[in-house]
Amino acid sequence: MPARWKMIGAAAVVMLAGTALGDDSAARRALRAGHGLLQRGMIQMALPEYEAALAGGLESGQADEARYGMGVCLTRLARWDEALAALEAISGGNGFAFAQDALMLRGQCLMMLERFADAAGVLARVDTDDAGGRRRVAAWSMRVECLYRAGEVEQAIGAWRDGAGAWRDTTEGHRGAFFAARGLQESGRVDEAADLLREVGDDLRAETLGDHRALLLGRCLADLGRGDEALAAFDRAAAAPESRVAGDALLARARVLESMGRRDASVDALEDLLERFPESGAAVLGELDLASHRLDRGEIDAARRLIAHAMAAGGSAVRRDAELLSARCDTAEGDDAGAARRLRGVVESEANPARRAALTYEMGMALRRGGDLTAAREAFGDVMASDAADGLRADALVALISIAQEGGDDKEAAAFCARFGELFDGDARLGRCLVIGGAALERAGDMAGAEAMYRRAAATEGDARGDGVTRLGLLLRNAGREGEASAMLRESAAELEGRDGAPGLLALGDMAYARGDMDEAEACLSRYVELMGDDSSCAGAALTLGLIAAKGGDHEKACGWFRHVGERWPGSGLNGHARLELGLSLLALGREDEARGALIEASGSDDDRVASAALRRLGGLASARGAHAEAAEMFGEAAARGGGAEALDSRLRMAQSYVDAGMRDDADRSFTALMEEDGGAVGAEALARRGLLRIASGLEEEGMRDVDAALERVPRGSLRGALLLARAGRVGEVDAEVARRLLEEVMDQGTDALQRASSHYELARLDARSGEHQSARAHLQEASRLLDGADAPDRSLESGVLYLSASTALALEMNEEAARLGGEYAERFPDGALVCDAALVGGEGARRLRRWDESVRLFDLAAASADEEISGSALLRKGDTLGEAGRWGESDAAYAAFLERHGENARWFRAAIGRGWCAENEGDPRGAMAWYGRVVDGHEGETAARAQFQIGECLYALGEHEEAVRAFMKVDLLHAYPEWSAGALYEAGRCLEQSGDHEQARARFAEVVERFGGSEWARMAQRALKSAEEASGE
Repeated sequence: MPARWKMIGAAAVVMLAGTALGDDSAARRALRAGHGLLQRGMIQMALPEYEAALAGGLESGQADEARYGMGVCLTRLARWDEALAALEAISGGNGFAFAQDALMLRGQCLMMLERFADAAGVLARVDTDDAGGRRRVAAWSMRVECLYRAGEVEQAIGAWRDGAGAWRDTTEGHRGAFFAARGLQESGRVDEAADLLREVGDDLRAETLGDHRALLLGRCLADLGRGDEALAAFDRAAAAPESRVAGDALLARARVLESMGRRDASVDALEDLLERFPESGAAVLGELDLASHRLDRGEIDAARRLIAHAMAAGGSAVRRDAELLSARCDTAEGDDAGAARRLRGVVESEANPARRAALTYEMGMALRRGGDLTAAREAFGDVMASDAADGLRADALVALISIAQEGGDDKEAAAFCARFGELFDGDARLGRCLVIGGAALERAGDMAGAEAMYRRAAATEGDARGDGVTRLGLLLRNAGREGEASAMLRESAAELEGRDGAPGLLALGDMAYARGDMDEAEACLSRYVELMGDDSSCAGAALTLGLIAAKGGDHEKACGWFRHVGERWPGSGLNGHARLELGLSLLALGREDEARGALIEASGSDDDRVASAALRRLGGLASARGAHAEAAEMFGEAAARGGGAEALDSRLRMAQSYVDAGMRDDADRSFTALMEEDGGAVGAEALARRGLLRIASGLEEEGMRDVDAALERVPRGSLRGALLLARAGRVGEVDAEVARRLLEEVMDQGTDALQRASSHYELARLDARSGEHQSARAHLQEASRLLDGADAPDRSLESGVLYLSASTALALEMNEEAARLGGEYAERFPDGALVCDAALVGGEGARRLRRWDESVRLFDLAAASADEEISGSALLRKGDTLGEAGRWGESDAAYAAFLERHGENARWFRAAIGRGWCAENEGDPRGAMAWYGRVVDGHEGETAARAQFQIGECLYALGEHEEAVRAFMKVDLLHAYPEWSAGALYEAGRCLEQSGDHEQARARFAEVVERFGGSEWARMAQRALKSAEEASGE
């Protein structure tokens, strides 16, 4: 309670003290006691006396005195409701002497109860002066304050002006001036408020609200842009005696310094505030301001600490601002979703419409950055629907245009751009929005709408004008109105000087390039680059100039332009394309290593089309040098970066690279995926290649199903030729004629030399299988000729032709050629699949030529085969060859090796009889008989007959004639092979003759003659019979 108001009540008490003298009743005594106690300041004791007096039935005038005394006591006790009730009960009858004092007290109570309008009404009734006129001045000052606080700003200003002429320079006048100035400031009349405050003077006493007036003056001056004067006012407010606003003044000073661009001084002021007045309300706001500074400097942790303290110490408004700063910290740390959540809470709690709109826009931007485009659109839409300033609403509409652009929604983008043109015709961004809207309409197919927008953009000022002209020219050109487009662009290029005419030159150059007029294109684009210098748009022109040079065959010049793009505009989105074209030109110059480096750089481009093209070219280079796994990786990355038909083709090439790299499972999966995804040519090719892969992998049935299905879909060409070859290979096993027709169809596909060679090879195989070795040889010779002239070697096919040529020669008993070709295969294809087979053929040819060492060398090579048939045959033929050469020990070792490695093989008996033959020839008949006996016991064929025969020979050689006869007779009795029976009976006859049994001997010779007449054995038996007759004299 202001001290002057207390004095009013005290003066009245002194006067009241004498009014009740002379009355002796209990009520009057209580009244006098109350007055006395109140006069002495004993309020708690006075109050019951007044209550007792009123309860005793005082007359009206004395009752009013008691009520007034009660009112004074209760106001001193700050019991405002009770005091007001007592004062309002005063009747005022009989000319109550203290009626005006009672009104003042009533006004005071109403003010303390914040019933300012009622207080103002009561104070307006104070219309008589006390001694010295202080009551009237006080009532006037209080009424100004009440009217201001009641929201009646204009009445408050008027009331102050009514009394200012008389009382401006009083203490009350100074105090009232503060509220009048506040009213002027809040009603937007800041300059009047500042003038009023300066008129009052520099009275800084607390009772005149001098510190508050200085602070208010500073704020008004700051609003008027008079920063230095404002700073001086804030300094006076802070320095006022017992200043209650020193913290607020320092805060205001910091904010004005910030607005003046004196950021460091502003930070110093805020730090001074926090150090000197850490518990003040201004300190909390200062913490938020300082946090904003820290955030701007990237000191996010320091900002968050200040924000947290302010949030804990401040009220709801402070917490809202703190939450806003926290959101901005989230944004600075990349947490846009978190920022948006915080901002939504701030927006919902913000009552000020203008600030709410600004915060909603900020929230929309956070939502957009965080990827929640639906919510972002809603936020920007709310801004557009608000009463915010045009600038902010235009910003929101620009954001909506950008979102529509990024989302590819041309219809929405065009509609927003049209709306921008309707609402913000004077905005500097109008031209750019019109260009964007025109482009969206153009993409949507609304060429008339696009033309209208471009024409309007061309009529604006600024950078968008040239773009509008350019796009309009291109639109007209695309509409077939090239003459109109060229004329417009040339005219604009001529009219617009320097860089203003550059967009027209660029468009003219692009148009000339598109129609193939390279000279005009080069002239326009070169001039454009000359005019624009380092402008980023020159990157596209330089790239096109490089393409022009490349088309003209000047790849060195082209490389210069492409490098220029990367060196001058390294951040350009066209740099990847330039690196791609540089790689292609370097390839054209034969500089593959440099080209690969450029293509690798291009493969990292953000432009998927460029990256995909570079990766495809890198895949081709890797494939060409045999790095098929690397090629598959490149093609896979190309497919991931590319799209449409190109991506499908990249995947197809990746799958084929897997095949070439031997990664058959990966290839099979890749082909299968393509078949499932594409029903066109790529899917058909994938089906065909999967079939060929599966056949090569040994999955004949699955592979042939794919081949048959693919033959229904794959058109004439090399791939169809490969399918026909595969089908012929399969059919040839059961129907040679059908296979031949298929192979002849391969010849009809217009295929390359390799496929024709393959066809001849397959025909040769059919001929060889049917015994037509001369025809097979002719086909093989043609296949060899085609392979010699092929662009790229096919070692698999070459090796197959060479092997079959060797085996055909052997079949034709062209032993020299068979030996030569078999040996050639071993030298050229040491790791070939048929190297052991070829060595076996070559070895046999050499054996027939009695070139024992050559034959043995080739048989040794063949014996290394993992194929038991080939390995076993080689060891047996080696044993036979060495036996023929009379090298019995080595021959026996070969047969022994066979039995060791292939002892369970069905041909074991050949090795066993071979070992017996070696033992027999080395003079070990009993050892030989052991081997022969194993053959006789374990085999039933002709070789068993021979083994039985050789047992007889061994016994004959040992002189055991009787056993020998028995052995020879078993040959005929048990095996009955004519050749061996004839020889065995003949040899039995000889043994019988040696043992003296001539009759049995003649019987055996006669049996040979009778049963096997015409054979050599029969002739020998005939001679033996003749000799026996001559010896007996018969």
